[in-house]
Amino acid sequence: KTDYYTGTVPIEPELGGTLSVAAFTGMGAMGRTADAGSAPADKGPVVGRWTPANIWFPFEPTVSNLLGAKIDLLSFNGDQVYEGKPTNPERSDRFPVLDYLYKWYLWHWAFGDLTRNIPALLQVDDHDVYQGNVWGWGGRINMSGVNGDGGYLCDPQFVRMVEHTQCSHNPDPPDQSPVLNDIDVYFTTFEYGGVSFALLEDRKFKTPRQVPVESAILLGNRQLAMLDQWATDWKGASMKMVLSQSVYGSIHTNGKGEIVSDYDSHGWPPPGRNRALEAFSRAGAMVLCGDQHLGTLTRPGVERGADGVLNFCVPAIGNIFW
Repeated sequence: KTDYYTGTVPIEPELGGTLSVAAFTGMGAMGRTADAGSAPADKGPVVGRWTPANIWFPFEPTVSNLLGAKIDLLSFNGDQVYEGKPTNPERSDRFPVLDYLYKWYLWHWAFGDLTRNIPALLQVDDHDVYQGNVWGWGGRINMSGVNGDGGYLCDPQFVRMVEHTQCSHNPDPPDQSPVLNDIDVYFTTFEYGGVSFALLEDRKFKTPRQVPVESAILLGNRQLAMLDQWATDWKGASMKMVLSQSVYGSIHTNGKGEIVSDYDSHGWPPPGRNRALEAFSRAGAMVLCGDQHLGTLTRPGVERGADGVLNFCVPAIGNIFW
């Protein structure tokens, strides 16, 4: 028997019209995972493990609502896969290829009816490469097993495989030189439907917190150079948008409503964050990002409050941030 997977390549929207973009982040399959124990008391309402309230895959309400809408472009900003959902991986394995592929197939199962007919852009975030957080540090290997020490916990060939399966269809990067350990890059710029996009990799070059702040890196020189060139090129575009993995400021609050530090967000390191916001401002761009689970619209400042660009952080589909 021969099976066919069919789809369409839509006509690109015309310059001067409306470009509708749907963005996604945090696609966890379940709240309480299939092989977890009792629900912890501090993780929100206790729900039955096999009920719709707990099993979110295949995200039918989200997908069906979008299938009925006029969407021109899909932007998956990261965490398409969670290493611990619906089941935990073998933590001692630095190359969990089969575990990843089974979870990656679930993503295709859920979103295939959208991606078969609508162009989709993908970015890789921390859970996609089986980490709680990532400070990629230019492609270094993490040997301590502690996220905060920086580098990648899994084998570099695993990181390459994840990025190839998720990002190889994106527009080609202008600078294709790999980082350390032969890990490829996918940051790029392109125009579509009258909008000029910059698609970034804000985790791969970011240094861990133990690096002195004066030498700490966020986007790195290669991406900043790309943004400088992109900022002045308006050919075929009426506006500019940055596709990023996280918001450029700490928006977490504690139980008292006070802002708390969050080194995983792009509020850190401050010098690198300010250089990024200045580059976005020169382009007059808006930032579309994910990662933080809660939907926010912020305008972080550089020299003074709210002098930066708008950051729209979309809410997670599978939100465990109670």
